Amino acid sequence: VYVSEDNLMVKLVFTSKMQKGKNYTLSYSDVFDKSGNKGKGSFSFLYDEEEADPPVSQQGVIRINEIMADPKGVKGLPETEYVEIYNTSNTSIVLDDWQFVYGGKGSAIKKVTLPAYAYAVLYKSGRTVHLDEGGVDVPLSGFPAYLANDGKTLELRDEDGVLIDEVTYEKATPGKSWEWTIDGWRLSLNSRGGTPGSRNIRGEVEPE
Repeated sequence: VYVSEDNLMVKLVFTSKMQKGKNYTLSYSDVFDKSGNKGKGSFSFLYDEEEADPPVSQQGVIRINEIMADPKGVKGLPETEYVEIYNTSNTSIVLDDWQFVYGGKGSAIKKVTLPAYAYAVLYKSGRTVHLDEGGVDVPLSGFPAYLANDGKTLELRDEDGVLIDEVTYEKATPGKSWEWTIDGWRLSLNSRGGTPGSRNIRGEVEPE
């Protein structure tokens, strides 16, 4: 059993394989909410999938998580444009021949291993970037020299060209990154202007 980083999903791993077309009943007890209230219950379902686990290369598994488009005047970080991606799964994923696409032009990502629930920072090779502890360093020769301050569409595609994630960010604010949150994209509240390689400050909202 594991709980997703945003506390919105619980994944169950069963010791034996389910049979297609068979009805199952799932019961739970001693489940507590944030206020300490205890609950229990059950529900029935028909298992009709051949495979319980989806393929790794699917939309949203790797998420574009933060965009620093205008680092001018940033405090505590180098003035370097970067894009952070995040592995939302509980499995390490190798990004080999994946493409970071900006303005329709792709930049190849070669043999980068992104651990489960880990962050990687993409930026222009030869420039200086700060990585928070645990962040994966991904310099790209084809990364754009400058990200458009007035907004642009970014794409992440796997080795087969399948679109994994796509974001069109809004006009940049100098010294502040755009960060993904469950309520949409918001400007970073971090005093440095961004959180390259680590969790976004308001990327999570605890459920009631």
